[in-house]
Amino acid sequence: MIYKGSCHCQAVTFEVEAPERIEADYCNCSICSKSGFLHLIVPLVKFKLHSGKKSLSTYTFNTGIAKHTFCKICGVKPFYTPRSNPDGIDINVHCLDTKPISVNITEFDGQNWEQHVHKVAHKSKTQPTAAPDKFPLSPFLQKHAKKPLSKICSVSRALKNQWGQTRFKI
Repeated sequence: MIYKGSCHCQAVTFEVEAPERIEADYCNCSICSKSGFLHLIVPLVKFKLHSGKKSLSTYTFNTGIAKHTFCKICGVKPFYTPRSNPDGIDINVHCLDTKPISVNITEFDGQNWEQHVHKVAHKSKTQPTAAPDKFPLSPFLQKHAKKPLSKICSVSRALKNQWGQTRFKI
């Protein structure tokens, strides 16, 4: 399902693809509890910024990996790049203008982040659309599957998000 979302003043608008029934996380860390952020972590390819790129500002702290983006006009943080999933994006469910059918909230112990990050680290990964047996690996890939990607192909390029920041290399 495609959800539309925005900050309070609607200078920043976006859409995100997510299930009709949302699985969200409530984090008790200092920044999440003070801002009231309700987490929906998705792969970056499921997110599209429609407007407000110039209205966004970024706040970082501690390790600097998380990029907390907020609207410079109204101060609302509708989404950000999470430390747990720097290859994805974390949407504030409270900023979705299209309301989901249901939201199931799971508690996440962000005060003890290092011990619990493994519980959310998978959320920015895209899920396969078909069972692996429906599309068997080619003989070449079967032979080389245990080798690093750099040994199989020579692709090396920086991928950039919509703000021009380098996200990761493949």
